[in-house]
Amino acid sequence: MPAKTRATFTARVLIAVGVITAVVLVLLLVWRTADVLLILFAGGLAAILLNWISAVLSDHTPLSYRWALGLVVLLLLVLTIGGGWLMAGPLTTQAGELAANLQNSFDDLMTQLDSTPWAQDAWQQIRTMAQNGFAQTDLVSRFTGAFSGLVSVLTNVAVVLFISLYLAFEPRVYLSGVIHLVPPARRGRAHQVLLAVREVLRWWLLGRLASMLLLGVLWTIGLWILGIPLAFILGVLATLLAFVPYIGAVLTIIPVLLLALAQGPQLALYALILYLVIQTIESNLLTPLMQRQMISLPPVVTLASQLILGLLFGFMGILLAPALAAVLIVLVKMLYVQDVLGDQAVEPVPGH
Repeated sequence: MPAKTRATFTARVLIAVGVITAVVLVLLLVWRTADVLLILFAGGLAAILLNWISAVLSDHTPLSYRWALGLVVLLLLVLTIGGGWLMAGPLTTQAGELAANLQNSFDDLMTQLDSTPWAQDAWQQIRTMAQNGFAQTDLVSRFTGAFSGLVSVLTNVAVVLFISLYLAFEPRVYLSGVIHLVPPARRGRAHQVLLAVREVLRWWLLGRLASMLLLGVLWTIGLWILGIPLAFILGVLATLLAFVPYIGAVLTIIPVLLLALAQGPQLALYALILYLVIQTIESNLLTPLMQRQMISLPPVVTLASQLILGLLFGFMGILLAPALAAVLIVLVKMLYVQDVLGDQAVEPVPGH
């Protein structure tokens, strides 16, 4: 092999090794800082929502953007504090009743299962395992773990709020900073991609919030008509869980069925029918209606992202998986399908 060819080959090998090493290091860094990155992403989502509302308010009033942002934050604080003060009593009371009723319903279910011969051995083994697990952990350590978990959640929420405020206060500064990390020749395209990602996340957030509100109302009215206890707190729970597609719906029906079973199998059947009716309304009416203007994700993509990110990163992964999947779809369409494959017919923002 000539010396020049050998030198070229060596240079290519070194470049390939360098690129692979850099990719591995980046992936390792992402893995080690995943919790922080997810919190930053959550803050970015909240900032996009604040920015959108403030921009609309600023465009339709004499207020500047920053004054509009301040007014939006103030209104959100008033609504949160005022709503919390008005609803704290009923919510606390019904939450306590819900916990007690769920425990009683679960005990009744266990009693009924104990009377079934085929289930006795299985439930006895489960009880033994549970008792052994509790015996190995004293009350103090369980309380400490619960308290530390609560502190961690509150800290993460506070960090997300502060990040969202900083990002929403000066969005152009941060957008410009990210764009300047890209080579000058590609900065125009980077700006287009970032704007498309922002647009997708805006519509995704609006779709989720609208879905949460509508599903919460449907659940509350349906449970009240059926006469299932604590319909209001269950409706609030359904509203919050609706932020997580598919998985949230499954988690909603579990306490409903437990409370309904305590009243009788017929009411449990009605509750299950209500669940199917609400899911049908969401799938065939609410979702198609929202998809005319808002982003839609294929169910397989949503579920796969929730399962993968849930296994890797826990609750935060499940919570943010659909939004991350939406961002990934936009990046693939714009940076790979359009830029690499040259297919310009593909819309970068699905559902819009």
